[in-house]
Amino acid sequence: MPSCLIIEDDTIFQTIFEKHMKKHPYLSGLHIYKASTYQEAINYFQDYNVEHELKFVFLDIMLDSGFTGWDVLSSAEFNNTEGSVPVFVCSSSNTNVDKLKSMTFDSVRGFFLKPTDMSILDLIHKEIS
Repeated sequence: MPSCLIIEDDTIFQTIFEKHMKKHPYLSGLHIYKASTYQEAINYFQDYNVEHELKFVFLDIMLDSGFTGWDVLSSAEFNNTEGSVPVFVCSSSNTNVDKLKSMTFDSVRGFFLKPTDMSILDLIHKEIS
C-alpha cells in the first residue's frame, strides 16, 4: 500500500499534518506511518519492506534525546531502504546552516519552515508524481 512516514516529535503537528493529508485530493490515499522519536524512525526503517511503497518522508530536524533528523538521514537503516525515498524537511529553524545542510543529502527534496502552510502538500505531490 502506498504510504508516507511523518517523523515529528510534536504530536499536535503530526495530527494536523495527517488531517491535511487525508483531505488532499491526491495524497489522501496514502497510508500514514508516524514516528515521534529517533528510535521509532529507525525501527520503521529496520522493519521496512517494499510492500510499504514509501512515497516520501516528512522529517523534523529536532527530535528526542539529542537526536536530530540529520541523524535519521545519516543512519544505515534509512540508507538501506529500497531506492531513493524523497524527504521533505520541516523545521522551526530558520538558519542558513540548516538549509544548506539539507542540500547535502541527495534524498532531501525540500526544506520548509514551521509553522507551515499546508499548500506544501501540493509541492510534495508534484515532486513525488
